[in-house]
Amino acid sequence: MADLTIPPPSARNDLEIAILCTLKIEFDAIEGLFDHFWEGDRNYGKAPGDPNAYSTGRIGEHDIVLAFLPGMGNVSSANVASSLRSSFTGIKLGLVVGVCGGSPYGLDREEILLGDIVISTAIVQSDVGQQYSDRIVITDLLEDSFGRPNTEIRAFLKKLSGLRASKQLRGGTQLYLSELLQKQDYKAYQYPGATNDMLYQASYRHKHHSSRCAICAKCQNDWDPVCDEAQSSACTQLRCEENMLVQRARLQNVHDTPDSGSLLAYQSQQTLQPLVHLGRIASANQTQQSAPLRDRLLKEKEVIAFEMEGAGAWDNFPTIVIKSVCDYADSHKNKIWQPYAAATAAACVKAFLKEWRRAGRLQSLQQDHTGDNFHVQFHLTGLPVASHFVARDAEMEKMEESLLPTKAPDRRKIHVLHGLGGIGKTQLAIAYARKHQHTYSAIVLVNGSSRDTVVQSLVAFGRRAGVTSVSQSTTGTAQQAPDMNAEADAVLRWLGLRKNSRWLMIFDNVDRDVQYDEEGGQAYSVTSFLPAADHGSILITTRLLSLGGMGESIEVTKLESDQALELLSYRSGLHRSSS
Repeated sequence: MADLTIPPPSARNDLEIAILCTLKIEFDAIEGLFDHFWEGDRNYGKAPGDPNAYSTGRIGEHDIVLAFLPGMGNVSSANVASSLRSSFTGIKLGLVVGVCGGSPYGLDREEILLGDIVISTAIVQSDVGQQYSDRIVITDLLEDSFGRPNTEIRAFLKKLSGLRASKQLRGGTQLYLSELLQKQDYKAYQYPGATNDMLYQASYRHKHHSSRCAICAKCQNDWDPVCDEAQSSACTQLRCEENMLVQRARLQNVHDTPDSGSLLAYQSQQTLQPLVHLGRIASANQTQQSAPLRDRLLKEKEVIAFEMEGAGAWDNFPTIVIKSVCDYADSHKNKIWQPYAAATAAACVKAFLKEWRRAGRLQSLQQDHTGDNFHVQFHLTGLPVASHFVARDAEMEKMEESLLPTKAPDRRKIHVLHGLGGIGKTQLAIAYARKHQHTYSAIVLVNGSSRDTVVQSLVAFGRRAGVTSVSQSTTGTAQQAPDMNAEADAVLRWLGLRKNSRWLMIFDNVDRDVQYDEEGGQAYSVTSFLPAADHGSILITTRLLSLGGMGESIEVTKLESDQALELLSYRSGLHRSSS
């Protein structure tokens, strides 16, 4: 979630992190996890003569420039990185993100599955050396010739190797992956299924396994050619034999589980959560599709992944490669896993950046904007929170357009969600609050079902925030305890302070019509509980269509059929077998 209490960068030199992607699925996945884009607010431009295309925005507390590589390979990445550095001179960290080939095992023989992520501790340039008839001898190691990663990167990677930090990174990756895959535009990025995670024995070539092809029939070792048709055909078309597959321990429960809805199946899902591995990554200008060479590089150079852009960026700024394994770098390579791998890599980047801390500008800006003690920790006490929320992307985007503090920061912003009871208004409001909890200095959650509950909600917030005294009475209704009215008024005055302008108030369940109140005067006008100042963001959920005139409004209607099926699948437990 973007921390918008920190102002946008004043100039492009203030952006400190660059992300480089090559494939469309890679940068689409990264953009899907941006918390905010700056293009709609300001244009940072680029230096004269810079041919690159960029997006700028924020992920968490970090301002990001995302560069799109026009082609694959280290030459392309070197050119893009060089031009990027000329435009964004403040870059402190470059992340090369996307998909890669991987070794099926790490240095300690831990399994690496398709969809797992590899973070580079060093780059091996694997296309520099001597090629003989039976082998390639690599002579260049970038951590020797270009220097090791700088001290800050080495210290951070060391931290990530620890039990606590690695657990946090894995948990964050899973959280953001789930967030991305729930979005409507990312249905094609789902987990392809354990049965499609196939590792063949290293000596078993991808070729026609029948006598009808003379070229493939003569292929006996890793250096013999195969026909062009075989190179572009799937394993099923070539009749690659299942008895040549290597059994994977992390996949055993999935293959052996007859009841996809059972507890064992659910537990096996946990083993399929992508793991994060730290190690050396080979970088070259061609794809790696040789299992014997893959295994030799693991043994001789401790390489656990293979990609094509990291070496090019390495010499332009401090670089870390974060890529997800989409194939086993052998002749059976295909593209089935690329979308999911792009999603897991993007999710890992967001989790990685959550742990990455920088001193300097961000820290000082946070101190400047929290020095007036207007920050109140967010919590959801008293509100019903669904265990699974089906994303309503269109409604969320409209709310963000009208409510975010960056939109008309010096004016009050009101948004109304109206619709039938039980249609999902409250959960949509909670989802917005969760997504943007770091955007606001304080979020005031108000039970709007009656005048009494409004007063009680304001009093509870005031005491938690330290605005009012906890020594005052907490019993009785607002009419019986006039001090509570005074406390509620104190909260509204606090929200009206000139420097306290980045708050969000959520009035939930404002369903009593003040014109037809028949329940003891408990209906009320929302405007009587709004701060007097012309700032802040206010979100109202109601069944009353008449309240829509208070500001921007959305009618929350029933779920679309695919959203309803998703919710039904989750509540019935069928989602556990979706993989």
